[in-house]
Formats: sequence, structure tokens, C-alpha cells
Amino acid sequence: MKTAKFALSLIIIALASATLSAQQAAQWTGSAEIRYAGKHLFRGVQQSRQALQVSAGYESAGNGFRIGGWLNQPFHDDYNNELDLTAGYRHSLWGVQFDAGLTAYLYPEADTDAGETGSSCELSLGASREVLPKAVPGWTVAGRIDYDMRLETRTFEAATAYSLPFHLDRYQATADFSMHLGVSHSDNLLPDLDAPNVKDQWTYFGAVASVTVRFSKLLSATGGLQYGRAHGHLAGRDATDKLWGFIGTGLSW
Repeated sequence: MKTAKFALSLIIIALASATLSAQQAAQWTGSAEIRYAGKHLFRGVQQSRQALQVSAGYESAGNGFRIGGWLNQPFHDDYNNELDLTAGYRHSLWGVQFDAGLTAYLYPEADTDAGETGSSCELSLGASREVLPKAVPGWTVAGRIDYDMRLETRTFEAATAYSLPFHLDRYQATADFSMHLGVSHSDNLLPDLDAPNVKDQWTYFGAVASVTVRFSKLLSATGGLQYGRAHGHLAGRDATDKLWGFIGTGLSW
């Protein structure tokens, strides 16, 4: 596997920093997960086939800051790995949770001489709210706006999610369902290409169904199915319908 040592190093760093930060900042909550995924799609466009995905993040127990990282390491050499680093601030007001953030998308293996994007940075602003907290607890709706400063891409996305708690033998569990619909418009999709700006616009749709079982306050396991598709030119990228599964194990503290 290409850059296997790179992926393993990031896994070790993510988990070690998670443990250290949790000890130093007890007022924060943290989580980490290792997952196998049949594919990786971003806004409806396939970024890799089978991959190992690792994430770690921390957020204030109430209103406050959040930080995190996510790695996608493909099992196939025809796709590049991806590392996302994010930071933001969350605040609840009048029953609505507002979120402003900054995400860096890094592609260490990208061949920029061939026009592949080496990195980009995106600003985001979102809001979410429970729809009927008394009648249908666990049902939320959300909306967000993103702007990628390097790719000059504007994205508008709406989403809804529902979480149903239940018990699996003596363990707590949830069945989680979500859907999202978005549109992206880019004025400079391939900034490293030595050519005029490549413009593009596409719409995308996705849905997720999963089950998470909590074996303890620390340890959990998740498995589910995802579906995604995109409609638009997409500069020749793979935008066909996709259905794939995933399974993973997580830690929370």
C-alpha cells in the first residue's frame, strides 16, 4: 500500500495526542475512531475506493471551540490519501446551534505538476436545530455555507438527521439516519493546472443509515451503509451513483 508508513504515523499521532489533550483539558470532551469504508465520496464525487479512515477530535462541553483531524488512506495506489484538519466555534442561541469553522484539505501524494490539487482551505458557517424536541426527539435539520478560498468554490447544503435510541441486550445503542442535498459552484477547480481557470457546477445528494452500539462510556462500534451521487459536468470526475458500507470502532471520553 502506498505511504502505509505515513498513514500509520498519523494514526499513532492522532491517538496519542487525543489521550494527552484529554488529560490536560478535562472540561473538553474527545473522540477518536478507526473505520473501514468501501468508498470515500466528497460532495457526491468519488475520492477513493476501499480505504482506512482515522479521525480524532475535541470540543468544549458546552459552547466553545472544537478541533479535529481526519485521514483517508486508500488501499489502492490509483487514489491519493487525504488529511483534513479543522477548527471552529459552536454557540447555542434560541434553540439553534451555530457553528463557524475553518478546514484545511491536504493531499500529501498529489502530483501538482499534473494538475492535481495539493491543498485547499475552506471557511464554513452552519446552523442546526431540533425540529420537534418533545414530539419527535432526536430529529434535527441543518444548513451550511462553505467557501473554499483556493478553489474559489461556494457550496450550499441542507441536511436532516434522526437518531433513535434502543437497547441491544444490555448495551445502549442508536439507529441513525441522515440525508443531505447540496450545490457547489467553483471558479478555479484545478488551481495547480498551468491553464485558464477551470469552472464547474454540480449538485449532489447523499444518505446514511447506521447502527452504533456502546459497550461502555469509552468504547463503541459502528456499522452502516452510505449512498451518494452527483449531477453535473464535474470536469470529468467520477460522479456515478455509489452505494457502500462501513464499519468501525470508536473511543469517547
